[in-house]
Amino acid sequence: MASLIGTWIGQRLGNYQLKQLVGQGGFAEVYLGEHIYLKTPVAIKVLSTQLAQEDQEGFLNEARIIAHLKHPDILSILEFGVQEGTPFLVMDYAPNGSLRERYRRQAHLTPIMVLPHVKQVAAALQYAHQEHIIHRDVKPENILLGAQDEALLSDFGMALGTRSSRTQNMEELAGTLAYMAPEMLQGRPVPASDQYALAIVLYEWLSGDYPFHGTFTEIASQHLMVPPPPIKNPAVSPEVEAVILRALAKRPEQRFESVQAFADAFEQSILEVGRTFRAPSGWLPPGVYQQLRTAPSIEGQPTIRESSLPTKVQTPTEATAILPPPPTKIVRSRKGLPRSLTIALVVLVLLTITGGLILAYSGFGVRQPASKGQVQISTPSTAAGSISAADWQNRYEQVTSQKPFLTDPLSQNVNGWDSGVASNRSCLFTRGAYHVSSLKPYALGLCGKGLNDKFSNIAYQVQMTILRGNEGGLSFRLSVPSSTQVLAYIFDVNRNGTYNLWSINGHYEILLYRSSSLIKTSLNQPNLLCVIAQGNQIALYINKHYVASIVDRSAATGSIGLFARSLPATTEVAFSNLTLWRL
Repeated sequence: MASLIGTWIGQRLGNYQLKQLVGQGGFAEVYLGEHIYLKTPVAIKVLSTQLAQEDQEGFLNEARIIAHLKHPDILSILEFGVQEGTPFLVMDYAPNGSLRERYRRQAHLTPIMVLPHVKQVAAALQYAHQEHIIHRDVKPENILLGAQDEALLSDFGMALGTRSSRTQNMEELAGTLAYMAPEMLQGRPVPASDQYALAIVLYEWLSGDYPFHGTFTEIASQHLMVPPPPIKNPAVSPEVEAVILRALAKRPEQRFESVQAFADAFEQSILEVGRTFRAPSGWLPPGVYQQLRTAPSIEGQPTIRESSLPTKVQTPTEATAILPPPPTKIVRSRKGLPRSLTIALVVLVLLTITGGLILAYSGFGVRQPASKGQVQISTPSTAAGSISAADWQNRYEQVTSQKPFLTDPLSQNVNGWDSGVASNRSCLFTRGAYHVSSLKPYALGLCGKGLNDKFSNIAYQVQMTILRGNEGGLSFRLSVPSSTQVLAYIFDVNRNGTYNLWSINGHYEILLYRSSSLIKTSLNQPNLLCVIAQGNQIALYINKHYVASIVDRSAATGSIGLFARSLPATTEVAFSNLTLWRL
């Protein structure tokens, strides 16, 4: 007897108690379960079919083969069996849902954003292929997210056991059809079929939609005979698109020699091409200028006023000293500032060409910091690319040993930082740190010190702790010279162990994208970020160690900021111990 929806709640399969229904499809229902003795959470997949006696052994043999797959990017099968004719699989529980939920359709993601998960899925498929197993059903719903947001490939074998007992109908295949290689439709799956499916997934993430649409027959015929439409996303370079289209070749032998080779080519096409984000000079998405004029300001929190500051700050070290605010008196109100000051309080909402990524900035209580002495350091005359890692490390140690221009523990708002909550971000001083949150999917919530600040040659260091979500970092040389131009650099670190340096100058360009073992990847782990920017030379440091440098002229001077970025879950980052040196 076929199971009805939720029928197994409260029942027992093997050594597991089924607690609640967490998902369902044409082939099966998935329950959150618990081991009756160990009390550990698991996912239990109950197939929506009754297996005849002669089919049960085939299911058990298939399940046994899949259970032997042991790879960090494959969801492990812990137990399997057939109870009263109903087949079931017990798997590790993936607490963060699937990539269908994480990367929603119409999002127009960037290649850099999805690269880590593409590499993880490809590694899992490569391992399976070496074990002579074809997945046959690669799609976002079957890529789950573990506790550290790592991709876990699940559902090998087109729902084990269903093929032997009944013919799949059109409705059941509808979710898989969009990703099916031509040879799969002809009943001849090969390892390259999984490569094709992963390329469709990647195409969907970057373009925001499937390449083919229509009825079942129309989609199938397009897979067989029609080339995919161009990917309409300025973030996708021709080199990246060429890699994806090769993996979508109609004949398996025309694709990459392996799924790992496909993932490697995709990564190389991103990292070797400087301008991954391409758009005409001065291009901004429609509606940005209207938002510049109409975006509401954040409702400010009260900040410590000059009169409430101690006359002398006693600190154990220079590094923790607070720079007192200049004598200019700043008046704040929960009702916002007068209309006459809107130019100083402009909220810059920039919907970037990555699609769905939101950059929001607002300067509150803009003030010019008091003049301080500059740090004198030797500057090699060679290009940054010619300076050795040791020289950059020595430069960091030389700079950070000098007296800073500004130190701020960020435990209280004494230096004119944004403070308050808006629809897409929040900037709050709480629990002894500056908490910056991005509140909307694929948003980058930026909290700044004021657009009138002019910092050019600086060393800028801050401690960052990701409390929830994905990514955070610092911005520098941020300015808005006109209503049609934004200039800035953005240095961000992701808790998957990667870091980026972006420039904004009429278009968005990824200057650096790399991984680093120096990054502490768990939540609630502090990472100390530093950038040294002098002239056109920019060097990046993580936890006091040099990681990369570049020569670039996109932005010369401007304000500093701190940000959190959602990919897409709400992200909250705590910042503390900010230090700034003028060079």
